[in-house]
Amino acid sequence: MLSRYGRLLADALTAARVILSAYLVWLGFSGGASALSSAILVLLAAWLTDVLDGMLARRSQTKTPSWIGRHEDMADMTMSLGVIGYLVFSGFLASPVGAVLAFVILALWLYSYPLAWPIYAIPYVILFLIALQFAPLFAWILAAYLLIALILRGPRLLREYLPQLIQSLRHPRRRDH
Repeated sequence: MLSRYGRLLADALTAARVILSAYLVWLGFSGGASALSSAILVLLAAWLTDVLDGMLARRSQTKTPSWIGRHEDMADMTMSLGVIGYLVFSGFLASPVGAVLAFVILALWLYSYPLAWPIYAIPYVILFLIALQFAPLFAWILAAYLLIALILRGPRLLREYLPQLIQSLRHPRRRDH
């Protein structure tokens, strides 16, 4: 039964990631720096939806991806932009720096999604470094999650994502969609 509704659930998780991205921006605007721990928990929840939506979609009986599935990379991008929004509105990152970083992410995403992957990590690294100073427990929770994810997803990263990144570096091109 799960495989029957796997794609629908995967799509819902992907959509939830976009909503969580907007919530991160709202946390920065309404809670500021004091919402740092909450922002990290929201980010962890969003990262978890990223892992789960892929697993569910691959196990789905439907072999052709839905519109949301074909545009799942947009949800990944919105998470990175949501972290930038949180960092700017909370006062941890200067607005011009956030604007440049967001522009670079958007431009690379539009040009070649795999080229944007390394840049997506920059807001996460900034958030991690800030958390080390102001919420160390949450910083180490982030680090533990990333370590576990790397161990579990490492083979797939090496098998699928790294070759795509290398191919994009050799032959950068505009996105297909």
